[in-house]
Amino acid sequence: MLLTESIVPVEPVHIKEQHCLNNRIRGSRCQKCETVCSRQSIKAGTSGGEATIRVDDTCSGCGLCVAACPTGAIAAARRLPEKFKLKDHAVELACCKQQLEGAVGCLGMLDAYSLSYVGLQFSQVKILLDSQRCEPCNPGVPAAVRQAVLSANDFLRKFGRPALTVICQRGKAEAIIGRRDLFAFCFSRARETLLAALPLTLAGEQTPRERLVGLIARHSEAADVMSLAAAPLFWGAKTLKNCNFCGICTRACKQAALTLAVDKEKRQIALWHKQSACIGCKACQMLCPHGCLELKTEFSRMHLVGSRRPAVINSGNCCGTCGEFLPEREQTCCNLCGREKTPFLQAIY
Repeated sequence: MLLTESIVPVEPVHIKEQHCLNNRIRGSRCQKCETVCSRQSIKAGTSGGEATIRVDDTCSGCGLCVAACPTGAIAAARRLPEKFKLKDHAVELACCKQQLEGAVGCLGMLDAYSLSYVGLQFSQVKILLDSQRCEPCNPGVPAAVRQAVLSANDFLRKFGRPALTVICQRGKAEAIIGRRDLFAFCFSRARETLLAALPLTLAGEQTPRERLVGLIARHSEAADVMSLAAAPLFWGAKTLKNCNFCGICTRACKQAALTLAVDKEKRQIALWHKQSACIGCKACQMLCPHGCLELKTEFSRMHLVGSRRPAVINSGNCCGTCGEFLPEREQTCCNLCGREKTPFLQAIY
C-alpha cells in the first residue's frame, strides 16, 4: 500500500532565543546544539548579556540540533513526512534524497521519542539508512540515528514491542503492490491511521515527546508495565536531606514539572515531580542553592509517566498558619507567625 505526497526540500531550522537555557540561567553556557552540528552551521553564544543562537547558510535542516536542545529553543521548519509507505501494517522511513516511498526530509529529524511513538503504533518499522549517501550530506546523522534507534528499542523492549530495524542499503527501493492490496487500501482508513500515528505534523501543537506520553498512558494499564523504569527517554528527580523547600526549583521549571504542595491543616509540605512534564533541562538542579536536587533518567518510572500524576520526592512539616517549612519536627508554628501571636496572647492573659 502506498501513500504518496509531494516531496518538499528540507528547510533550515527556526530559532526561539527566549526559550534558550542560557537566557534563563546565568552562567549556563549550554552548547548542545553547537556540539551536535557536524556542519558547524549553528553557534551558541552571548551578545549584550543575552544568549544568541545563529544559523548560517550551510545549515541543511537535518534536525540534529532540534533533538539535542532540551528546552525547544530550536524547531525544525518541516517535521512532516512528505512521502512514506504503509504495507502490511509496516512503516518504512528513509531520507528524501534516496527517492524512496517512505521519505522524510532528513532522518536526523527522527529522535528517540518519535521512533518510540511509531514503534508502539506499528508492528514493524524499518529505517533505511544509506550511510554512503548520508555521510557526505550530513556526517553526524548516521551515528545520531543509530543512537536514537538504540534508545527507542530499549524503551520498546519494556513494552514487549518488536525492535526497530535499521537497513543499510544504497539505491532506490522497489515497492510491489498487488491489485487486491491497492483496492483494500483505497477503501480503508489507512491514511488517517498513519497520519495520526506519526508524531511529526507541522500544525500540531504537541511535541513527539508529549504524544508519546499520551500513548504510554493507554499502554501502561497492563500490570507488567507499571513497575518498569522509563529510562532513557524520561527523567526522574531525587532530593537530599538538606532540602528546605525554598521553592526556587519550582520557579525555575518552565514546564511546571516541579510543584510545592502545602496542607496547612495537616501541617505538611511536599515537593512533587511530574515525570510526564519534565524535559530534563536541569534548570532546577543548576539553580538549587543547596545542591540537593538531582535529575537522572534512572529515577524515572513508567507508571508515573503514563498516569501523568506527580511523584512526591520530599516531604516535611510546615507552619499551620503560613505554610513555611519547619526544620524541627516538634515545631507547630514558624518564628514569624509566633511573634505575631505573642501580643494577642499577652492581651488575653
